Amino acid sequence: MSKMALSSITKQFQITVNVGYECTTFVVYFSEMAAKKEAIRKVQLLDEIVRIDENFYSMVFSVLYKTKQDLEKKLALIKELLAIPKEPLKLYDLSLPDPKLKLSETD
Repeated sequence: MSKMALSSITKQFQITVNVGYECTTFVVYFSEMAAKKEAIRKVQLLDEIVRIDENFYSMVFSVLYKTKQDLEKKLALIKELLAIPKEPLKLYDLSLPDPKLKLSETD
């Protein structure tokens, strides 16, 4: 990962422990590159956005959430922040294993 970060392939990375999250990937299309750059800057500030891929006139991002209502709230916020007329287009759900993990008091 450090080589990818140095070569600018991956600008940053984060490890998240799955404690009951689900993950869905969306795409938003833009007519102007400047609008896409501004959108990426705004979406990067949100919690539980775990991936942002930049393409020519689109941005693909993945969202972690615990409930469908949580996802709906996040998508409404993204729609408002980006001032887009409709919801981002859902691409796919990522399957995350159910964490049957018991944490000790020191974890």
